Amino acid sequence: MLDKISTQPIREPINTIVTDWTQNPFARGSYAAVHVGDDPSDAIIHLSGEFETCGMGSGSSIRFAGEHTIDDGAGCVHGAYNSGERAADWILHHLKSAGL
Repeated sequence: MLDKISTQPIREPINTIVTDWTQNPFARGSYAAVHVGDDPSDAIIHLSGEFETCGMGSGSSIRFAGEHTIDDGAGCVHGAYNSGERAADWILHHLKSAGL
């Protein structure tokens, strides 16, 4: 996929890693949830936007995707999928805008 959108040659990965979050000592099989009384839309608004990164220029940003960043499907597989599509659409739009 990257070779179709990049103007530079894309090298094959040296290695890939697959993790099992149920065995991760930090995640401990966790999932996203809000506290009683919190408004879930507040977190979704913040996590679905772009975040400027320090020292990387004004055009650099971090995108978050996952079931915790979308209102329709929060906590579900289809929410994770839809948020991934949303993030990919944003990336493709900005690559095309930059002429890449």
